[in-house]
Amino acid sequence: MSRILNNTIILSDSLIDSSRGQADQIVIDIWLLFSVFTGIAGNVYVLFATNVYGAIRIDDMSLWFINNLAITDIISTVIMVVPVSIVNLCGNRWIFGDFLCIVIAFVSRIPFIANILLIVGLSINKLYRVSFPLRSLDMSNKTKRFWLTIVLTLAIINPFLGLFFNNFTATIQYNGMASVCRLIKEGFAVVVVRLILYIILPSISLVITNIALIIIAFRKTQSSVNKRNIVVVLGVTLQFLIAFIPYTFVLSIAFFIPVQDWLVRGAFSLLYTACWFNPFVYYLNNPRFKEFTNSWLRGMFKGMVRCDSCQFNWKRSYFYRMLVVSPNRSGGNTENGPELFELSSR
Repeated sequence: MSRILNNTIILSDSLIDSSRGQADQIVIDIWLLFSVFTGIAGNVYVLFATNVYGAIRIDDMSLWFINNLAITDIISTVIMVVPVSIVNLCGNRWIFGDFLCIVIAFVSRIPFIANILLIVGLSINKLYRVSFPLRSLDMSNKTKRFWLTIVLTLAIINPFLGLFFNNFTATIQYNGMASVCRLIKEGFAVVVVRLILYIILPSISLVITNIALIIIAFRKTQSSVNKRNIVVVLGVTLQFLIAFIPYTFVLSIAFFIPVQDWLVRGAFSLLYTACWFNPFVYYLNNPRFKEFTNSWLRGMFKGMVRCDSCQFNWKRSYFYRMLVVSPNRSGGNTENGPELFELSSR
């Protein structure tokens, strides 16, 4: 354990940002509070709407990715954005102590890395379903366990890559501009391997799969709904481009050369979009989810949901399929009716 915690912690008062004007502070407060609220409430709503009311009717494998994306976004919000918001509201001083500074600097990476890998998995799964619509019907729980193993393994080892290079000494600094603890010094080999493994390779994979997805899907279907569903996958991929690439490159460069504090704050601000981006993608591009959401919001004031096609149906719920249907059959697709996210026409 002493080896794992072999870090230098810098929590000097000189690192507190005192240059913010009142307008800047108000904008930052609003942005952080918005990210916390939408990151938690938006993704809890996605889990509620899809699993209880079937607001997004989709094959089990894709629903599994969507649900786990929502879960990782909630965890990311709680681990990263909530502490930053509290620190920002408490005079922009780190109030959680050295140990939590270490924990947040390292552990906060895990859900974000899991998010990246789930986005890659969702794109690959959709491409597979478009290319082999009949073969993809036999997606069993083994496939989910395979992806779960890959995601958890690669995400959890990310903070501990230094162990593989016999060098886990790192310097962690509280950055007053971004109100967050972050690594400011780490081994060159660790930084390069992390950049390749978690950004460059996923980027290449997403570019290839999404280009192939667009080409194949547009050839196989003329349905406007299916074409709109392509935008859903592309929108989730856009989250990766907006949130993770600027954050990773700015912080990777900052390990070796000085970087302006406003760039660091901007990188973290873009990273926080990963916590709430997906629910808006579903709402803007999935007609059924949009219809249910609008009806649910109107129904909140009347104590009921008035979406006739979205009434609760236990046998169509995700929980019923997982607890009752899935153990009794090997296939992963147990849907009845249209799959609004399906990219291939049947």
